[in-house]
Amino acid sequence: MTQEELNELFDLYESMVKVVTNRELDWDRLLDEKISAVGGIRHMAIRKILKMMNQFLFLNHWSELMDKGEMEKETLADYDPEKLSAIERVISS
Repeated sequence: MTQEELNELFDLYESMVKVVTNRELDWDRLLDEKISAVGGIRHMAIRKILKMMNQFLFLNHWSELMDKGEMEKETLADYDPEKLSAIERVISS
């Protein structure tokens, strides 16, 4: 597992603990808080799509990728064609 996948797994665990230990908190309220924290429902939906595409690496900074130039994208991909195509897939999603 990558670090990003582990972060998502621990976030899910932490959410479960919050709901179980706090009587005033339910799953709907927790989801509303998470949606607000990531910037709205659109951002949450894009994160879900990236998870389904197994693009955990870009979960927290996908919105910045559209502003990057070609050379910056190549640098982010460490000049690896597979990573570069993954970046392009994220942008086109």
